[in-house]
Amino acid sequence: MSQDTGDPVVPPGSNGTRSFFALSDAIGAIRSAHSGATEPTATVPYMLWADTAAGLMKMRDAADGDWIVMWSLSGGVGKARTQKTADFTVDRSGVYFVSDAAGSVIVTLPPIASAAGWEVWIKKTNSSANTITITPDGSETIETASTVVLSAQFDQSILSPSTVEWLAFG
Repeated sequence: MSQDTGDPVVPPGSNGTRSFFALSDAIGAIRSAHSGATEPTATVPYMLWADTAAGLMKMRDAADGDWIVMWSLSGGVGKARTQKTADFTVDRSGVYFVSDAAGSVIVTLPPIASAAGWEVWIKKTNSSANTITITPDGSETIETASTVVLSAQFDQSILSPSTVEWLAFG
């Protein structure tokens, strides 16, 4: 783990060695994107954090009030990509390539409150007659609908939560 306390101030009268080590720690934290299993104690707007516990790259929002998920550390830059062949619940922002060759698949979205800032892409990858049904949590909706169904190969839905329902693009 390479994180810094965020306190670049070196007390007056301290020697150059302490200044050197304080600066060295700060540079090391920046070079490693503040990587660690726990969030850095001192944060600033737009600061990056490689959250090794969750496997996600995160960035502080403009108000320095929360972390925004940017991408999966295992998936590299861009949207995290996952392949699915059976029913599942979306557990993070990212791209889901879904094959329903073995039977229809139900994709359950998480509660809107737990998915703030997420963008979820779901794409049907095969030409079977089976369908992929996207279902929101509980009584939540997808643009006033209770489900979205993908039936043709390459059908897709890009979903993002608002404060009251999931919005669908495509």
